[in-house]
Amino acid sequence: QVLKRMKFCVFVSEAMRDFYTAKYEITFADKEHYIMPCYNEESIFEEAFIRKENIFVYTGSISKWQCFEEAVKLYREIEKQDRAVSLLVLTPQREKAREIIIRENVERYHIDFVSKVELGKYLVTARYGFVLREDNPVNNVATPTKFSTYCAYGIIPIFTTYIRDFCSQTRDMEYVVALPSLNVEEGTDIVIEHMKKNVNLSDMKREYRNFFSQYYNSDRHRENLIEKLRLL
Repeated sequence: QVLKRMKFCVFVSEAMRDFYTAKYEITFADKEHYIMPCYNEESIFEEAFIRKENIFVYTGSISKWQCFEEAVKLYREIEKQDRAVSLLVLTPQREKAREIIIRENVERYHIDFVSKVELGKYLVTARYGFVLREDNPVNNVATPTKFSTYCAYGIIPIFTTYIRDFCSQTRDMEYVVALPSLNVEEGTDIVIEHMKKNVNLSDMKREYRNFFSQYYNSDRHRENLIEKLRLL
């Protein structure tokens, strides 16, 4: 009933709009809604696009819905095939993370927790970042802020295509790793294959800069929102 009475709605993704359209049989006219993703960073850090070792990073809570255990299992299999990798985990739940990592027999890892001010000096060292999610409606419509953080620091996101909006927005990008499922064996093959690519830092920086200029551009979103609200 609330949605049917709304004059204007803001959704975080097309998938979110489409979910409500299908579930409640409501059609949202173009002038009645706007789509803007969630994000932490508004631009890339140019100095972060440097030659990096194969460090895989996981940041944030290790709550079940963030698939920390799945990320550790995937990393473990990557580690078995490439001995020149390491895992960096930045979480306030350090002891719980250590228990999981030890249980999964991961050999090369570092666990820490730092403030947002210090976060950059850690992230700048990483090449890949995990954003794995299960297939459910919440994840299907979500736009995790972690994507903007990773990309801003020149970190290639490894994510499941269940996060539909980011998958759609980056389908033509080279420096992302999209996994069709949480299957560890399949995911390992895809990541290992991507690791074999020669990273052209200039191309990567250009690709991410262009992405931010559209998807994470606050000025653009502000102007578009103002224009639509004026039409009400």
